Amino acid sequence: MLKKFTPSIDGDLFVDLLAGRSQDRYVWLQRTWLVILFLGGLYLWGNFLNWGRGPTTIHDWVYVTGPRLTFLREAIIRGELPLHLSAPAVDRDATRRFLAVPDQILSPQIFLLPWLDVAHFYLLQFWLMFALGFWALLRLRHRFELSLLAFTILFALFNFNGHILAHASIGHLTWGGYFLFPLFALLIFELLDGQTGWRWVAKVVFLLLLIILQGSYHHFVWMLLFLGLLAIIVPRHFWLLAATCVFAVLVALARILPAALLIGQLDNDFIGGYPLGQSIWQYMTQLQNPNDLTITMGLTHSVGTWEYTIFVGIPAALFIIYFGVVRTLTDGETPRHFRVLLLPVLGLTLLSLERVFSTLRTVFPIPLFTGERVAARIISLAFVLILILACAQFQRWLDKHRPSPAGVLAMVLLVVLAAFDLQANLFLWSVSNSASYYPEVNYDPALYYPVNQYDDRRYLALLAAGLLISLLSAAALLFLVWRERRISKKVSL
Repeated sequence: MLKKFTPSIDGDLFVDLLAGRSQDRYVWLQRTWLVILFLGGLYLWGNFLNWGRGPTTIHDWVYVTGPRLTFLREAIIRGELPLHLSAPAVDRDATRRFLAVPDQILSPQIFLLPWLDVAHFYLLQFWLMFALGFWALLRLRHRFELSLLAFTILFALFNFNGHILAHASIGHLTWGGYFLFPLFALLIFELLDGQTGWRWVAKVVFLLLLIILQGSYHHFVWMLLFLGLLAIIVPRHFWLLAATCVFAVLVALARILPAALLIGQLDNDFIGGYPLGQSIWQYMTQLQNPNDLTITMGLTHSVGTWEYTIFVGIPAALFIIYFGVVRTLTDGETPRHFRVLLLPVLGLTLLSLERVFSTLRTVFPIPLFTGERVAARIISLAFVLILILACAQFQRWLDKHRPSPAGVLAMVLLVVLAAFDLQANLFLWSVSNSASYYPEVNYDPALYYPVNQYDDRRYLALLAAGLLISLLSAAALLFLVWRERRISKKVSL
């Protein structure tokens, strides 16, 4: 039985404060550090996005994010539904049906667009999602009783790894769903701890709905893939997880069903994934320049390194692999569900490989697979789950081997060393620096406004049907939760 490391009355403040489990002692010092982390994160993201000053003249800022947000703003100002675009803003003019595009933000904050330009709204969105992610990390801290040292590592590597920075840099506004991965992880741990039932299903389903409303369609799909893998690996939860996936799709059908009109129209040719397993290590430990192409030796298509990088540096990568994988497998006192979690994480990692995903795409040409053109992105969910495991295992190690003040100081110095790696990557991919690597392209905001075609009956019918099914499915799920709770109360009486 693992013994908790708690401070003694004459314990050393330095060791107890930094390496001891979250506790009631030193509460104001702990809270002060957490506030510093939160405000520091807001500052770093603000500086990374140049405080909403742009430039917005590169990559998907020009071809996707700028035009779409401009169109949405104009629709809100005019009081019109955002049904049809006036100019191409979706994959080389594959469609003018705006709501047929599933990876488009439609959450309530879009109503602030009339008062914000594109870059300032982008900054607001990332600040908002960062704040939600920070709250989720605090809940993880409480669940695993993480020390300030373990939590700081989790905070830094989750918020400032190469994956999220690179996608934010090149204009992927819809990557906000990434920040909600910790909430998903919390729910998975609840399930593995035995907290099952319709209430758990509802929490997962509405989290996935929140994610797809951020435009994070890809993140929504990756979570479905993870739930599918978990259902296979933990058969006692198979039907519960199957029901979760079905309800998640049904409740989100208002965003998914209209996309059926895009089948055969969008360019969905597969681009690639990691060519080799060792490539993941390469992109975790080596800085990548913006706008560079991957060197794949013909194993897969060349693509911008922003699709592959998940840079954290060598010290952090070794920390994640040792505590997240090696120690989880070798420590006899590791909770069983930690090891169980490694299997679906391995499944996601395999799906991020070129050969694996392209084969699945060919054998099973269904939207779940054909909608993903860059399999390497899937690694982000696996990375977050392993990172959480690593920090939880690190805390367990600290509890078992109470470090000396010198040991804690050495750990702090290693964290500082890793922070320098993260800072270098943060500057490299910052919007103002990244823009210097790309050719400047401009778009005319005046071109984007709603030109709704109310005789487009097929499109409108799918929108209406999707919305109706979503509402009915949500109501049915809430009814099941209510009934379960009512039955539980009767049994307890």
